[in-house]
Amino acid sequence: MKPSIRKYQWFLRSKLPYVSIFMYITIVCALVLIISTYVLYYLFSKTMIREYGNQSANLLQKDAQSAEFLLDWTLSYALQTRNDPVILPFVQRNYENDCLNYEVWSRLKNLMDSHPFVDSIYLINGYNGNILDTRTGVSRQNQFYDSDIFEILKSRSTNMSQLIVPRELNTEHAPRRTRTKEHE
Repeated sequence: MKPSIRKYQWFLRSKLPYVSIFMYITIVCALVLIISTYVLYYLFSKTMIREYGNQSANLLQKDAQSAEFLLDWTLSYALQTRNDPVILPFVQRNYENDCLNYEVWSRLKNLMDSHPFVDSIYLINGYNGNILDTRTGVSRQNQFYDSDIFEILKSRSTNMSQLIVPRELNTEHAPRRTRTKEHE
């Protein structure tokens, strides 16, 4: 047995330089792999953060353009609507007509349903003090639930009172607009 163990020892000693070279190459390759993985990870993370930032900026820019378009569209729609042949008689008369009130209310509801960001529309008749609201219908100025709107309109010039007044109404007296499943 001793001769066979010596053969193996001699075989291992003769191969020792090759084994050590193989170990060095393996260690160098592992170090290169670890360092390159770290560098690639670092570069990838910087690139992804930059791409996420660019994507977020692009989405915000598109949302801003969309909001600007919707605001412009709503404003032009409101200005066109005020000259509507069905709506115009409501604000120009000083007497009450229930049939015309219903026609105007129906027209405003249809206009409002075509624009999902509009919650309600008020038409204020300065001649007879009536207010047509798409939520509640016709009411008198002193009975209207949103009395703050009159202060806002009084603080503006006459020409500005015909434009959109974007705001949020927080009151328990205001009826809420409910959407049915067919609108969703």
